[in-house]
Amino acid sequence: RRLLDRYSAHDDVQHQSIAPIAQDAFAAATERRHRHLLQAPACSSARFLGDVTGNGAVTGADLIFYQYIILAKACVAAGTCEAGTERGLATIASMTTFQRQQLDPQMYYLKGPSAADALCTNAAQGGSPCATLDGYSVLLNAVAEKGYLLDVDSATYASVVGTPASLTGALTAGVTLRGLDGCAVADASKAEVLMEIRTATNTDMSPTTGSLFSTTSLGLMFAAAAEGDVWRLVVSPGPSGWRWDPTAALVL
Repeated sequence: RRLLDRYSAHDDVQHQSIAPIAQDAFAAATERRHRHLLQAPACSSARFLGDVTGNGAVTGADLIFYQYIILAKACVAAGTCEAGTERGLATIASMTTFQRQQLDPQMYYLKGPSAADALCTNAAQGGSPCATLDGYSVLLNAVAEKGYLLDVDSATYASVVGTPASLTGALTAGVTLRGLDGCAVADASKAEVLMEIRTATNTDMSPTTGSLFSTTSLGLMFAAAAEGDVWRLVVSPGPSGWRWDPTAALVL
C-alpha cells in the first residue's frame, strides 16, 4: 500500500504540472485557428475550396456535413430530418454547383457525367458530384492543414493540359493549389506538385519548365515549377518528336 500511495502521489504531481500546460497549448492553438479562419482573405481572388456548407469558410463543419452525406444522414431539404443535423449545416437541396463540386476534390466530375456518377453509391445524394471516403480524406487533410486543395478554375481539363500543337511542340500542364484562406499557394518551401506522364513510347521527353523527379514503372515523374500563382510543367519531345501512344496519361 505504501508503494501504491507513493506512485499515486507522484501521478498527482505529474498531472497537476502537465495539465495546465496542455490546456494552455490547446487554448492557444484554438485561438490561432479561429483567428486564421475569421480573418479576411489576403488575396483578391480567393476561392474557398472544400466549403461544402457554403458559409464562406473551410472548417470542421464541412467535415461533419460530408460525413452526414456519406452516411445518408444529411437533410435533403429543411425539415426533412432531425433538427440537430440541420443546425449550422446545409441541406442537399440547397447546395450550389460549386458546393457539390467540393464533394469531389479529386475532380472526377471533370471527366464527364459517367465518371462522376460511378462514384455515387448512395442515391440519397441526389446526383453527382458525390461524396466518397477518398474525397473525405482529401478534405480532412486540408482542414488539418496537412495539404492543399487542387484548383483548375474550369469545368474541363482544358485548363490543366495543353496538348502539343505539332509533333515537335511542347506539352504543357498547369494547376493552382489553395489553402484554407482561399488564396493560391505557389511557394516551393510549402508544397511540391508532382505530375506523372505515363507513356511507354515517349520516355525520351525532357522538361523545359519544371524538373525530372524520377523514373516510374509507367513513365516519368516531374516536379512542376511555381510561376506566379500557378504550378507549371512544360515538356518537349525527344529528337524524333512525339510518338503515338493511345494509353498515355497525365496523373497529378
